[in-house]
Amino acid sequence: MNPNRSEDIVPPGLTAADLGESSTTTLGGALNDEWSLISYLTQPLLVNSRQDYAVITSAESVPVSTGHITPDLSYRWTVTNTTSKWILHEQQGEEGVFNWIPRGPGGHEVKVVVTSEGTEVVTLALTQQVQEPPTEWQQVEAQLEANSAPASQLFAMREICLELHDYIVAAAETTGANGVPPLFVAAVMFMEAWGRPKDGSPGADAIRRKLAGESGYWPRRDAAWEKLQRFLGEKKYHLHLHDIREVELDLVREFLNETNPVDRAFMGAKSLGVGQIAMTTTAMVTGDTEWTELSETNRKQRLDQIEAAWSGLGFETKVDIFNALRFPKQNAWVAANLLAKIKNRSHRFPGITSQAMLSNSQAIDLVATEYNRGAYDTELADMKGNSNGRRAKQYVLSSANQIGLEQFY
Repeated sequence: MNPNRSEDIVPPGLTAADLGESSTTTLGGALNDEWSLISYLTQPLLVNSRQDYAVITSAESVPVSTGHITPDLSYRWTVTNTTSKWILHEQQGEEGVFNWIPRGPGGHEVKVVVTSEGTEVVTLALTQQVQEPPTEWQQVEAQLEANSAPASQLFAMREICLELHDYIVAAAETTGANGVPPLFVAAVMFMEAWGRPKDGSPGADAIRRKLAGESGYWPRRDAAWEKLQRFLGEKKYHLHLHDIREVELDLVREFLNETNPVDRAFMGAKSLGVGQIAMTTTAMVTGDTEWTELSETNRKQRLDQIEAAWSGLGFETKVDIFNALRFPKQNAWVAANLLAKIKNRSHRFPGITSQAMLSNSQAIDLVATEYNRGAYDTELADMKGNSNGRRAKQYVLSSANQIGLEQFY
């Protein structure tokens, strides 16, 4: 029984619950496989927001030493309203991933039946409540709308303040008293969520509309071609379908599950997930590769070192790092710990506490800047902030310019 390699094992040291809300069962017999249905988000879910799920099994039935296997599983997905018993969505295919968008509140069961050559292997189910956004959010939203905030901003704010709130708070807490505060993590992730919109959001819909008239568009080909152009010094940026967060993740997942080394060679530096963190950077945060500072004088050489370290990792480790970014709960952990790593270097702000950072304009500015453009060996007195740093200060520092994140963190 072979799943896709992107779904064949929970990353070492983690459980299914570390990736999201989950339902797990262990099959008996010689293989003793553990199978989990994982929801990216934890209930209560919100109406009109895409919900993603993945089935991940242990690697006992998979040849772990190779990335070259042929998946032979089939997945039948159903979404049922727990009150009316109506089936709202059905889907069958060979992918252990699934998504749907709830259009109304209430209880919903997501169930998947996994089969191999027509024989049932396992059935997994999750029952989750869906609700309208709470009154507290509706008040913030009304105020932002009165100030002409675009719909794309409102959706990203809702995602950070409601759907990912508990993930972000828990992630910030893992950085300790001398780490980074939840409000700062939320501010940085909000910028990324707004810039790389979730599928089904107003921002993603706008991208699809802009691309609707294009002919001969192929996300996979164009993603690789643009990476090659940038490598050769071409600086132009063109709007692509993979500017939508889930399309981007699906593209990299496809690269991982195939055997083309050219595809895989381009994906290490690709920023992924809600926090838009590169897999090459994540490997340094998790300790799989050595932390390497960038330099204003030899930036390309340092980036090449980081890329080479990533390329030298085993295939299974690369899949684990992809899954750490793919699931929002772990993505928030990586984001918070990356921010803490940037902050606590000897030439930045190791002496200030998480709480004190909320009122330290320079720390907010420079740590958010280096999250965006990379951590540099530049001395503190010579380091300059960028637009991300300025926006982070607006969102975090107590003033009339705050946009409402502080009401939730």
